[in-house]
Amino acid sequence: MSAVEDYLQANSDYEDAKSALFTLSRSLKEFADRLERYPEKTMFSNLSGDKGMPMEVSLSRETMSFDANAWPTPLQIHEAIRQRLEAKGRVETAWRAVPDALRKSLVPPQI
Repeated sequence: MSAVEDYLQANSDYEDAKSALFTLSRSLKEFADRLERYPEKTMFSNLSGDKGMPMEVSLSRETMSFDANAWPTPLQIHEAIRQRLEAKGRVETAWRAVPDALRKSLVPPQI
């Protein structure tokens, strides 16, 4: 694989890792914002051992429910951060390996 091909693959991997972390952080932010603004209208569904929310919360059309089964674990969050950091290192290394004459025709990594 040429230096350019290595860079293009590393950049694609970095963009994928960055996007995955952004998606994860966006869902956490959405929950945090909702919880801060409307704590009485925010709940989780699909919790094991769940005692349930009061009916006025769980049956309200204004309540937003977050699926506990779809909620990221700390390990998943950690892994997404780690993957982005590793991909960032690889794309930076790959970019430095591309000869200056060829860099002019490429978009540098968006770090």
